[in-house]
Order: sequence, then C-alpha cells, then structure tokens
Amino acid sequence: MNTASKIILATLAIVGAFVIGFETGEWRALEHERRLPDWNGVKVQAQDAARRWAAKVHEVPSAAMSNRYVRYISFPNKTCIQLRLKDGVGGMPIYCYRARTLYLVEEYSDVE
Repeated sequence: MNTASKIILATLAIVGAFVIGFETGEWRALEHERRLPDWNGVKVQAQDAARRWAAKVHEVPSAAMSNRYVRYISFPNKTCIQLRLKDGVGGMPIYCYRARTLYLVEEYSDVE
C-alpha cells in the first residue's frame, strides 16, 4: 500500500468516526429534550400548542405530533413552544405564551 492510499484510508476512518460520534451525540441530546420535567406549566402550554397546530393542519393532535417533539424556549415574561421535526423537511411552528398562562402572545405557524 502506497503513502497516498494510507492517507486516504486514515482520512476516511477519521471522518467516519466523527460522523458516528456526532450522530450519537445529537440523538442523545434529542432524547434529553424529550424528558424535560414540567417546568412552570409548560406541559399544558405544549399540549395547547399541539392542539393549535393540529387544527391548522386539519389533523388530530396525535397525528400532527407523530413526527414532532416539543422544545421549550423560556424568556422572563413568556415561554415559547417550538414543535420541532424529528426528521424530514418542513417548518417548525412556534407558539409563545405569557409566563405560566395559556394566553397566546405570539404565533409563528405559517411554516407549512
């Protein structure tokens, strides 16, 4: 095996190890996000956001959320719920509520 072949093989091994490590880390981060505790009533807000999104796309909430998971974004005066895609292509709606209430203050759902 000549030097060029060894360099190419080593480069492919390094890139492969990096990709596998990155994918594993991303998967674990997504699992951690799904296990967040109910913090300041965000579970109810997430359910409300799922109902709103389901109504917008004319589906039942379980079907509308089958390929999505919830990401919480907290600010001092509001909590935003982003309905992220697990995989695939498409928009990710965001619903923002006044802190600790179901009062919708912002909506970014024109993402179809």
